[in-house]
Amino acid sequence: MKSKPTNPLVIAVFGLMLFVFGIVDMIYVNEAIGIALIAVGLLLIAVGLNKYKALRASIQQQKKKDS
Repeated sequence: MKSKPTNPLVIAVFGLMLFVFGIVDMIYVNEAIGIALIAVGLLLIAVGLNKYKALRASIQQQKKKDS
């Protein structure tokens, strides 16, 4: 059974959630954990957006190739 690949925007949204939770955690709970969550969140946002840009570019290339 072949699994469907994850949409890169889902990765970016999850990274955004981690970023927001990191800010809240840094303010109210623990500064070190908050900074770690912010860093991981920013990394996931960057990875997700880069994968989305690459996917969109490959789709555009495929459309040009098919036309």
